[in-house]
Amino acid sequence: SKMLLTERNGLPPISDVGAPYLRLAGTRVNPRTNGAWRESFARGLVVRPFGGTTETRIQTPPGAKISHVAWSDDSKQIAFTLTGPDGIKLWIASAATGAAHKVTDVAMNGIQGNPCSWINVAHLVCQTIPAARGAAPHEPESPESPIIQESDGKKNPAPTFEDLLASPYDEKLFDYYFPSQVAIVGLDGTVSKLGGKGIHSRLSVSPDGQFLIVSTLHRPYSYQVPMQRFPTLTEVWDKSGKVVRKID
Repeated sequence: SKMLLTERNGLPPISDVGAPYLRLAGTRVNPRTNGAWRESFARGLVVRPFGGTTETRIQTPPGAKISHVAWSDDSKQIAFTLTGPDGIKLWIASAATGAAHKVTDVAMNGIQGNPCSWINVAHLVCQTIPAARGAAPHEPESPESPIIQESDGKKNPAPTFEDLLASPYDEKLFDYYFPSQVAIVGLDGTVSKLGGKGIHSRLSVSPDGQFLIVSTLHRPYSYQVPMQRFPTLTEVWDKSGKVVRKID
C-alpha cells in the first residue's frame, strides 16, 4: 500500500495573486490558463509506502504548478495536471518509478475543477478546450443594447451573489471560456471526441466505466443567480458519445 504526498508552498507567489481574472456567472476565471483564478497548486508529489521510509519523487519540471491529482484504479499510475503559459495539460506518472510525461498537447478546461476522470487504467475522460475556438471576444466601445430587467412590483427577497453576469459582453465571455469538448484521452496520447461542445457542469463516470453522466448548461442565462442555477440538460452517454437516456 502506498500514499501520495503533495508538497505545497506556504503562500502563493505574487504572480498568482495579481493575475488578471474575469467575473462570470458566480465564478472567477483566469483567462490566461482557462482555469480557476487563485487555484491552490502543489509544487511536488512524493509516493511513500505505508510503514516504509523509501520515497519515490514524481519527476515534474522545475516550478511545476500541480493540481487535480488522481490515482488510477490499479494504483500503478497517477494522473495530474500542470498549469503553464500554454494552459492546463494532462500528465501521467508511474507510482513505481516516478517517471512522468505529458499525455497530449490538447489543453484542458479547468474552470469548474478537475477536468479529467479515470475510465479505466488506460483511459481518462476529460473536458478539453474546443479546437479552433479563435480569439476571445473584445469588449465593445459602446453598449450594444440596453440591459433590461423586469420586476412585477412585489416584494421578493432573494440572496445576493457575487461575480454574476451583467451584460451581453459578459455572456459572450461566458460562451467563450466555459464550453468544453468532452474527449476520451488514452495514455498513448490518442484523443477521441465525444458529442458536441457545451458548458458541461457535470461529467461523471459510471462504476463500470461504460457510461457517462453529462450535465450541460443552456440559455437563457441569468443576471440574478450563478451558473449552478442556470437551466441544465442532463444525459447519459455511452463511450461513443451516443445519448442513451435523458434525465429530467
